Amino acid sequence: MHHAETYFKLISSYDASKLRLTKIDDEIYEDFTTTFPEIDVTHLKEDDFKSTAAKDKWRPWINKYEKRVNEYNFGSLLRIDPAQDYTEANTMFEMGFLAYRGV
Repeated sequence: MHHAETYFKLISSYDASKLRLTKIDDEIYEDFTTTFPEIDVTHLKEDDFKSTAAKDKWRPWINKYEKRVNEYNFGSLLRIDPAQDYTEANTMFEMGFLAYRGV
């Protein structure tokens, strides 16, 4: 978890409302919340991303950004509960980018 701790320290030292990882963060976030209103970003569930039904919805959504996001093929470490620190029990790995907005 050393990389996650370093990443967390980096993003925690900056005002998250001003942090931009891509030029289209706001568009991605708006699209995410519109497409996945059922996902509670204050407490993520692996089934929201990794169940068969979720994958069927997730893949077409994320594929829209393949040519627009340089980090398209990167994975993301997500805190299941964003109010808690990165720990093994509070972290899941998801393939594909996610804009930082508490997601």
